[in-house]
Amino acid sequence: MESLPQNWQYVAQATEKALKDFLQPFTCIFPDQRLRRNGEALIQGLLVSQSPHITKAMWNGGEPNASAWAQAKRGYRLVHNRRVSV
Repeated sequence: MESLPQNWQYVAQATEKALKDFLQPFTCIFPDQRLRRNGEALIQGLLVSQSPHITKAMWNGGEPNASAWAQAKRGYRLVHNRRVSV
């Protein structure tokens, strides 16, 4: 029998894969890979934080080692990018 942490890790990986599969038709319109990554992180953060605030969303959906300011900046740049209509 698997231990609880391994089960949760499997659930987290399966959920992340399902979210990426669901977002693929939307993120494929982004012109480069950086915008795709930031879009996925923003949507994941919005779901996890249950908050419409970009700073909170990017903090929860972004990279764990980056500062809150750097992650929020990525989110705001995505939203205000002329090549992306959000």
